[in-house]
Amino acid sequence: MENYTITLGINSDLYEVSKIYEEASTYFEDKENYPCWFKDIYPIKETAEKAINNKELYIIKENGSIIGSVILNHVQSISYKNIDWKNNFTNNEILVIHTLCISPSVFGKGIATKLINFTEELAKNKNCKAIRFDTHTNNSPAIKLYSKLGYEIMGEISLEIDFVTPNQFKCFQKILL
Repeated sequence: MENYTITLGINSDLYEVSKIYEEASTYFEDKENYPCWFKDIYPIKETAEKAINNKELYIIKENGSIIGSVILNHVQSISYKNIDWKNNFTNNEILVIHTLCISPSVFGKGIATKLINFTEELAKNKNCKAIRFDTHTNNSPAIKLYSKLGYEIMGEISLEIDFVTPNQFKCFQKILL
């Protein structure tokens, strides 16, 4: 029987999270790179390290082993200003999902859904009014999942990065009121 726990990541989790980033990036580079992640470029150890130091990285464990992570904060890309979000929530009223990463060994087992459901509960507990995030326009599995979970596509943007072509990302939002 699977036993899942989601907790705030700590320094001792850095190695396992970094390995999952590497496994996922390698998997996508070898298959179809839906999220446009690249080994040694993004996501990398420093991505997780910064999030752990800022107390923004959450990990999911199955029977004691880390199988995924997500970074949650109130930081929106500057490009988000180009989206008509249809509300005027402040940054503190919005929880933003970054770098939701699942180990390829558990793809298709609902782990991303568990992390998103956790994110929604955390956002409600923090009195947030909405959740926002973006995903690459080619990331059809994620787009399908997010839509199924009630997230609305609000528009498309280019991000402040230079390693992704095409540089087009769909922005999602879910109102929690």
